Amino acid sequence: MDSKTKNDLDLRSEFELHSLEEWKQAVIDSLKGADFDKVMRTKTYEGITLKPIYTREDLQGKPWLESTAGQAPYLRGSDAEGFIKQSWIVAQRQDEPDANELNSILLHELQRGLGAANIKINPDTLKAKADTTASRGLRVNNLEELSKALQGVELRAIPIMMLGNRSMLLLQSMLYAWAEENEMPLNELTGAVACDPFLDQVPDYDTLYQMQFMGKKHSPQMKTILLDSYKYEAMGASATEELAYFLSAAHNILKEMIQRGAKIDDIAPSFILKLSLGSNFFMEIAKIRAARMLWAELIKNYGGNEESQMIHIHAATSSFNKSRYDVWVNMLRTTTEGFAGIVGMVDSMEISAFDSTLKPVDDFSARIARNQQLILNEESHFSKVIDPAGGCWYIESLVAELCNLSWKKMQAIETDGGFEKYTESGKLHEELNVLARKRIDMVNSRRDVKVGVNMFANPQDTIELVEAEEPATVVAETESGLDLAELKAVEDDADKLFEALIKAWQHGATIQELAKALGWEIQLREYPRLRNVQEVEALRQAIEALPQKPVIHLLNMGKVLDFKARADFSSAFFQMSGFELINPAGYETCEAAIQAAAESKAKAVCICSTDALYEELVPVLCQGLKQLPHAPIIILAGYPQDKVESYQAAGVDVFIHIRANAYETNKQIINKMGVEL
Repeated sequence: MDSKTKNDLDLRSEFELHSLEEWKQAVIDSLKGADFDKVMRTKTYEGITLKPIYTREDLQGKPWLESTAGQAPYLRGSDAEGFIKQSWIVAQRQDEPDANELNSILLHELQRGLGAANIKINPDTLKAKADTTASRGLRVNNLEELSKALQGVELRAIPIMMLGNRSMLLLQSMLYAWAEENEMPLNELTGAVACDPFLDQVPDYDTLYQMQFMGKKHSPQMKTILLDSYKYEAMGASATEELAYFLSAAHNILKEMIQRGAKIDDIAPSFILKLSLGSNFFMEIAKIRAARMLWAELIKNYGGNEESQMIHIHAATSSFNKSRYDVWVNMLRTTTEGFAGIVGMVDSMEISAFDSTLKPVDDFSARIARNQQLILNEESHFSKVIDPAGGCWYIESLVAELCNLSWKKMQAIETDGGFEKYTESGKLHEELNVLARKRIDMVNSRRDVKVGVNMFANPQDTIELVEAEEPATVVAETESGLDLAELKAVEDDADKLFEALIKAWQHGATIQELAKALGWEIQLREYPRLRNVQEVEALRQAIEALPQKPVIHLLNMGKVLDFKARADFSSAFFQMSGFELINPAGYETCEAAIQAAAESKAKAVCICSTDALYEELVPVLCQGLKQLPHAPIIILAGYPQDKVESYQAAGVDVFIHIRANAYETNKQIINKMGVEL
């Protein structure tokens, strides 16, 4: 190159421009006959087929491209300055059951970068019961317990978040009682005390309406209506289902609220959306942006103004993709997920502890999770760029496809009777069962790689589950002695109801008493939380728990170049399920290999070499191995289709190969060893 300076550099004059068609033809030529569409296009769980390359032509006709951050439809974020003026809220969730302990944790973390009091409420409290299970989450039985939890926490400076079902009306009034006792104006409260009606077996829209009405009137900076799509992803949903369900649920809720007299521009700002953050980096960025655009479109269809088309998105890292083996990899997963959340411009975020699959969070794992967000902000400077994904042909195209697919699915749910009917009929659970099964099978067959679990497993790694301790204080179903008969009489008048509830809290009422006085019988709807590695990990745990660990002897035949590829493949295949391996340098003769197998007394052997050598090796090895006093199971690495029947006739019991379901095959091997799992 000549002596052009950096400022004079013109790459277009130095390199010839090529068209997309020329690029594609060059790729086709390099594939040597392989089908371009099969090799270069990737199908996702969302129903999207990814192209190998995207161009500006893919963005033609996209109506939102001229919008900027802070403008409807807000897919580039709610603030025109992005995170430059104010970063996202570091809202790590606190699930300590004991109020005093929770208070100590909150004060400790607030001094170290925590930006919100995001408190998980115990399931027993959500049911307004006095059960004493070891479930995680704050047990807030009365105003005294809430006061203990919030002692010294300055809610004028940080938001509070408590998310749940219709019992949140009781906690909302409890918070109002706390604010009154602490002389804090309600209009200074920020955050969310929000109800997802679909967490209850039977949605209670009257209670939701009262929460929203009182929130709008007294604490307008607080969200009261929760759209929780996180629970669907935890059941196996892809981004398409997660978006479609949140949209359909929102449509259902809006109709119910408007029927009760609410105005769209009054209720829209009361919503908060909780989204999951999974491992598919670009898809997760697109999902966040699509969620904003879908919400804006929904509100616009209801006649809402541009301000109402903005929604607070609270993101949390996925639980569906987290492992119990090699938990340190979870730290890498959540860092990528948090990065996607920031690029997608979420408003608040929680990153799960890397070892949360094994035990309750401790000071170390909480510190790591909190600092992941702080490093992304303070050291990685992701808060210094407004809309970093803006204009990316790939991401913008994904946004369009996700919006189209999710909107169509929402319309199909509406045609089928609406989201409430879709949920109650079991169709939602049935659909997610199918999706979860597909995603788990992809892990079982190693088509989806999970590092440390189904690929690159550490043979020395073990699982040590630590059960949650019983709460330090057991909630008893006590009686305050208050006359609560008036509650039932005023339950249809939100103002009078809250006035009575606040007075009852301040006189020592319990959540059980108040629920009973209102005639509430709360049943939570079951939303199982799955993990895509759960079956692989369960099989490995079962094998590792055997009195004697089963051994597979690799019969590496020939030179290193002959067996290494299949020996490496076989090692990863078997170690995923916890088998112990004998992996020698190699055998030059069948006699040496048979002798070694006899001496090792391994219950199974795996022959590793090339297809060409197998024609000579397999019959001889099988004959010799079957004559041993303790004849082992014979496994062949590879699947030479034209020889399968003859090799089976010679004595091969199992074939392992890239298309095999590793979970099912390893289960078959352990069963052949005489162990039923």
